[in-house]
Amino acid sequence: LDMSASTAIRAAEPERQVPRLNLRRVFNSVLRRWLLIAIIFIVCLVAAFVAYSWTPRIYSSTARVAVDRRAEALVAPDKSVPAPLTADSSVVDTEVQKLQSPELLASVVDKLHLHQDPEFVGSNPGQSARDKAIGALGSKLNIHRDGTSYSIAVSASSRSPVMAANMVNNLIDVY
Repeated sequence: LDMSASTAIRAAEPERQVPRLNLRRVFNSVLRRWLLIAIIFIVCLVAAFVAYSWTPRIYSSTARVAVDRRAEALVAPDKSVPAPLTADSSVVDTEVQKLQSPELLASVVDKLHLHQDPEFVGSNPGQSARDKAIGALGSKLNIHRDGTSYSIAVSASSRSPVMAANMVNNLIDVY
């Protein structure tokens, strides 16, 4: 085939018209199915309400701890000269690790009697109630450094707002 023959075949075909969007047709089809659309909307609304009402409420409490950046002197310093500041940020990262230590968490569990709280004691028969509570407390805590600052954010979440605040406050007191 040469170019002129294929051009002639295309010219003989009628041009297809692209159907235009007719808003009246769209409106009429929605109007015909209004009952189905309303039922689907109501079912979705009721399902969302039921899911929202069954979701347990979780409360969160946060505290911030500032790490002292001043170096400790072995000899009592002169009060007129301020202590030198340490520039090592690994000190803050070490303090974050201390706050997450199992020994510290165990002290909080003992102080708040979390081994008797059903929120902290699961159904794992292989562990003692105290070990379960320590693990649950560790999973409910979020301890991290605030950016590159010398402060540490300690957050806790619980089903009870009082328990969330007690966990954070007692962890910082024990620390």
